[in-house]
Amino acid sequence: MPDTTVRDLIGPESIVLELAARGRDDAILELARRLEALDAVDDARLVAEAALEREAIGSTNIGFGVAIPHAKSAHVLRAALAFGRRNAGVEWPGEAVADAGASPDAEREVHSVDLIFLITSPEHASDDHLRMLAALARALMHDDFRDALRTSTTADAVMELLTGRLTLAS
Repeated sequence: MPDTTVRDLIGPESIVLELAARGRDDAILELARRLEALDAVDDARLVAEAALEREAIGSTNIGFGVAIPHAKSAHVLRAALAFGRRNAGVEWPGEAVADAGASPDAEREVHSVDLIFLITSPEHASDDHLRMLAALARALMHDDFRDALRTSTTADAVMELLTGRLTLAS
């Protein structure tokens, strides 16, 4: 779908400004449940399991307090994005991509992230999830964007940031 926009993937309803979860697995499940409530996935638990299988390959903690877990699953009804923030941080096992190779014990280390984007895509869908992942990675490299996500007080303000900064290149 080359004409997919950010608004096709996320809306204010899929933004959680204060996650209840304190750990990675629960945070992913909390965001997947939000997408389930919006009819983007039909089984939040199985979608979360798919994202955790991807985590087992390599941490989606990209550094800077940000993680971008993602999953392709038959239980995803349409490509979607959920955003969660927890000011106190979420424990995220494994080495941050930005710190790759910094520590020989990195795989056992636990880091804290406060900004989490869950990207979901149907199992046999287009590459929308990869385009979203690339767009997020580009935008999240900028301190001002991360700072604005951390200080936004409403889901609508987060939406404005996302639609203003993210472009899904073909």
